[in-house]
Amino acid sequence: MNKCKIQPFGVKDTLKQFLDYFGGGKMVEEADCHFNFQSELDNGKLSASIFSNGLSGISLDLNLVEDQKITFNTSLVNPLTIIYCLEGGLICGNGAQDYRVNQHQSVIINSAIGEDYYLLLPKEKPLRLFIFEIDRQKYGYEDEHYPVVCDEIKDLFQNIKESQSNLMFLPDNVKISEQIKLLNASKVQGYSKYLYIKGQLQLLLAHFIYDYYVSLKSPDQEYSLRKYELIRIQKVAEKIKKHPAEDYTIRKIALETGLAPSKLQEGFKYLFDTTVNDYVKKVRIERAEELLREQEGNISEIVYSIGLNSRSYFAKIFRERYNCCPKEYQDRHRKRRYQLASAC
Repeated sequence: MNKCKIQPFGVKDTLKQFLDYFGGGKMVEEADCHFNFQSELDNGKLSASIFSNGLSGISLDLNLVEDQKITFNTSLVNPLTIIYCLEGGLICGNGAQDYRVNQHQSVIINSAIGEDYYLLLPKEKPLRLFIFEIDRQKYGYEDEHYPVVCDEIKDLFQNIKESQSNLMFLPDNVKISEQIKLLNASKVQGYSKYLYIKGQLQLLLAHFIYDYYVSLKSPDQEYSLRKYELIRIQKVAEKIKKHPAEDYTIRKIALETGLAPSKLQEGFKYLFDTTVNDYVKKVRIERAEELLREQEGNISEIVYSIGLNSRSYFAKIFRERYNCCPKEYQDRHRKRRYQLASAC
């Protein structure tokens, strides 16, 4: 097993040490109050967004050739750290507690200054993690005027004494993985990108805090949807995104997933806050928007490529979503592409 020790002074410093160890590229700052980068590692990828209000989101995609033990020394800083496993599994511990964190599970690392914690990362298995770091001094200062729900949540956002340090395991939550996907879903740039990512991180934090609160107050709570059911719904949702032109009905999807139509609708409502039919329509219209924005294709061909047969119906639902007709939208972006090409 390979071992390394990271002694950070802030999130950027942690990432630089991590890149030095795993062999990554340099980091480039995109805005005055937003730090964003992606790096190819020897054994995977790493990307991060860091904000001046103390919130940071780090995506880590690894496939290691050797087992790794990474120890984080908190003698200088002790951020609140939340690790969510998107794929694979790892062990998180601090000497007193060890947790096995599997797919769709989370662990909250509430470290005191001076107490180390470590991650055991397995070899030869795909591992995808989302790591949420909160600088409690910065984030607490920004939000100190908000009312506190309970003392347990208040404690998470305060620098703590050594005797209070602990790890807290959170149960399965498939919905968080869908929220993480939205971080990279937007194609906006500049200040709009800054606002979008910052907002998505705030929503993710709300999900984690809610799970933490429910785990404290209702540790034995049961849910009507099981994890395997949600994973099946996730997979069929990904299929719809990749192949929007196929003929999707609730009956066909129910047969494919082995789930009752009522379970299917309940799962889509839970994961995507919409019905099955509305999800299919949303995916199709977003795919059409992308084609209109980026290509010169015939509008009728675009309509057929997303699984619709009526151009008039397509124009109706497109106008409802984007407040203009498809032809006007395509012409506007064609003109914009021409202007950009002329400027170059």
